[in-house]
Amino acid sequence: NNMNSKIVSVVAIPTTPKPPVGGEASVYVTVSELVKSNRETRIELPQSAFFETNVLALTILSSEDNIVRFRIEKLRELPTDIPEPKGDLLLLMLKIEPTLSKESSLKGKIQFGILIDEIEARGFNPNAVALVLLKWNGREWVELPTKFLSSDGKYNYCEATTDSFSYFVAQLKPLETQTATPTPKPTPGFEAIFAIAGLAAIAYLLRRES
Repeated sequence: NNMNSKIVSVVAIPTTPKPPVGGEASVYVTVSELVKSNRETRIELPQSAFFETNVLALTILSSEDNIVRFRIEKLRELPTDIPEPKGDLLLLMLKIEPTLSKESSLKGKIQFGILIDEIEARGFNPNAVALVLLKWNGREWVELPTKFLSSDGKYNYCEATTDSFSYFVAQLKPLETQTATPTPKPTPGFEAIFAIAGLAAIAYLLRRES
């Protein structure tokens, strides 16, 4: 059986002195878990850690049996050598860094939540936007498959699938509005033809009577 997730620490980073280049963190959380090879393992963060990082849970898949330790950092800013992705609708910046007891590939899913108030503060209707998670792959930002899970009236919850762990940003993506297609005017059918024929017959009879 898998060990239960262990929250080692939830640490607020002091504003001074400023941490070295690598991204300025406002808070970080460390969790550890024993995982079996090729078996999905879900690591749920406690509510206090979610409030600090916006990360609800990690689901991981390792190619080998492993003890996996994650450091999850919520960043105030990205490292100086990583550009911000295009667009100015960033809501969350994260660094999720795993340490493994045995070298192996590691992929998984990230469940996260964004405050509805933050979406509305950007001038958007929470029901008319999508939340997407992007990952820095060392060269560029890549949009991850991200799906909406649920809403509790305070947060919108989503899940993104990733093939590795790195820097991540959550971004607002306005949903495309479909242009209404005008309803084509119906072609006159038999009913219209009969109506016209009836009017013509009435006019003919009136002329005869006169």
